[in-house]
Amino acid sequence: MTNGPDTPRWLETVGRVVALSALLGVGCGEDPVELPRYSVEHTYVYGETVSFALGGDSTRFRTSGWAEPEQSGTWTEGAAASLSFRVEPPQGPLLLVAKLSGHVKPPHFPAQQVHLYSYGQHLGVWRVAEPGVFTATVPPHLAGSGFLRLDLLIPTAASKADFGIAQEDRRLGVLCHELTVLPNSVAPGPRTYNLGTPLSFGAHGGAVAYLLTGWSQAEAGWRWTEGTSASLEFTLPKIGRDLTVRARLSALKRSADNPMQRVLLYANGEKVAEWEVGDAADFAAAIPAAIPAAIAEAAPSLNLELQTPNATSPKALGLGEDARVLGVCVYELQITGR
Repeated sequence: MTNGPDTPRWLETVGRVVALSALLGVGCGEDPVELPRYSVEHTYVYGETVSFALGGDSTRFRTSGWAEPEQSGTWTEGAAASLSFRVEPPQGPLLLVAKLSGHVKPPHFPAQQVHLYSYGQHLGVWRVAEPGVFTATVPPHLAGSGFLRLDLLIPTAASKADFGIAQEDRRLGVLCHELTVLPNSVAPGPRTYNLGTPLSFGAHGGAVAYLLTGWSQAEAGWRWTEGTSASLEFTLPKIGRDLTVRARLSALKRSADNPMQRVLLYANGEKVAEWEVGDAADFAAAIPAAIPAAIAEAAPSLNLELQTPNATSPKALGLGEDARVLGVCVYELQITGR
């Protein structure tokens, strides 16, 4: 293909990505490149949530292809970005969980395609647009030497100038908010959940494996929903009885006339509860067995959505400069049989 004067620059990067993939050992039968030890100054602890926000700790793991951190995360810059980790050799597969947003301009450029590699082995493709949680399984041999390298290839990375929205030439791909690597013992498969397991939403909690969209970054012992909707997804064992969802929640201190946050809980699209949330308290809702079982009899899938139609920001309430639109603060969640 011949590039003309009107060809967007992000199209021109495709050839560069192909060449870069070859250098990374994408071809079959090639030896993986050696990870430079000097790039890893910290041993990553499985389950640790790495924050890419301004003031976060991602600088310990970012090796190439990254812009400077911003308030909510760090952009990949160019057609590829890499991460390097010093880890304990795993006993089984690892689950990679990343919260990402895409540099997009709908409707003509609705999403970024992210190709994930480790030492030349293709782990998957993510389609990234609105903030969401993306997962991939990492075979244990890729971290067996005590090092793990992750390469994100983004052939359609584009600048704001390409989109015609600003005179900025940085080619941005995805905004990484946070990343977690979980061992097989914590997450035996993507979103697999054992009934009765309590999930913590803090920085080192297991809830990160089940998050989909609408979540802010993890904090010490909790995580806020961001926007007016947040969702999770679980793969459950075969069920023949009703379930109960229990959650510990709190909300922002609102006005005296409207002190509570209204929360609507949906299970696979069906409303199962409506809660009024203020100070930290425990809430419960029953889920009929037919709701998850209707998805797949052998491995039922359960999608939980928390709608917070009155979500607002601390700044709007005069509680500081935080402009995030926050719904409820989630500390812990558990699904049990009844």
